[in-house]
Amino acid sequence: MLRLSREAGGADDASGGSLLVYGAGRNQLPVLDAARRAGWRVVAVDRDAFAPGASLADHFVCESLREHDAILRELVDERLAGVVARVTDRIALDSSSRLARARGLVAPCEALLDASTSKRALARHCADHGLPTPRRFESADAVDWGREAVCLRPDVTIRGKDGIRRIERGDDWSRAWRAAASASANGRVDVSEWVDGIDVSLLVHLDAGRATRLALWDEWVALDEGGAIQGVGCGTPSVFEMDPSGIDDVVERLGRAFPESRTLVALSLRVDRSGRAFVIEIHVGVGGDAIADRLLPSAWPGYDAFAQLVSVQTGRAASIAAGRPRPRALLRDGEDWRLVAARDGEALRALARATVRDGWTMPFGLRAGGAA
Repeated sequence: MLRLSREAGGADDASGGSLLVYGAGRNQLPVLDAARRAGWRVVAVDRDAFAPGASLADHFVCESLREHDAILRELVDERLAGVVARVTDRIALDSSSRLARARGLVAPCEALLDASTSKRALARHCADHGLPTPRRFESADAVDWGREAVCLRPDVTIRGKDGIRRIERGDDWSRAWRAAASASANGRVDVSEWVDGIDVSLLVHLDAGRATRLALWDEWVALDEGGAIQGVGCGTPSVFEMDPSGIDDVVERLGRAFPESRTLVALSLRVDRSGRAFVIEIHVGVGGDAIADRLLPSAWPGYDAFAQLVSVQTGRAASIAAGRPRPRALLRDGEDWRLVAARDGEALRALARATVRDGWTMPFGLRAGGAA
């Protein structure tokens, strides 16, 4: 067991407590930086002794995030004020949440962890609590192929949009099923009706039955020749920025659906042509793909989603991204994302459409005029 401790100026918060961060890799660097800027003593756990964030911690524990009991032993003398886990591994999320709840700290509930890591669990929770979500099917035999298409997704995502595909009559169901199953950590597949609409995502503060929308942006995808979902980009202002009432109704219901959770979540919705919003995904924390890192602070100068995450997980208030955002977008650039600016939202969508390859299909939300 490797343990590193150091004294660092300004690391002691007036409360005398510490903030525990699960992970000290590249994805956790913004969290560690936000914690130190807020004045917290920082404890970080990572199995990599040379993790880039190890040097930012006042107390670094070299341990696997899955080794819950070992982590507990290393924290006996730490008076924790909060726990942050910007990770996707369910076992690590369970460990961080259990630890926080055992110490009476802010944490997501078990049902939220289920919903954030399993599409099928999310669908069940939505059905049980009146949250709108696309209809689910257990097999191809249950689909009315003459009237509808379906979406096959890995139940437990391993990487991005791998294995997600739109299927209609005449497509190779078996091949698509195998692709989704192989891209799922548990080998299971989520099958839902295909809803053609506008994808929108939100940063939401869940606070013991209440929910507050902090930020809003649009997501853009396309379908390749085989019907696979390909990420195109995301941007602000959202087409719903001026009238988010339908979205905020879902947000309010989301808070009631997870009354024991106190955390931030990234919520993904799809809004159909009639304006009805469906829950597609939910992730504990501030999400990934450079949205919190690059898009939000560029759209709302000075807004720091990681500072909000640290604030919420230490029992403090979260701030809303105030004012109309600047027109900014992240567009796919090979394996990375390129931040671009334009005069308005429609100009950004035009830039996004220009990146879509020949032969790919643009859903309603990205087509010219479709998001008016």
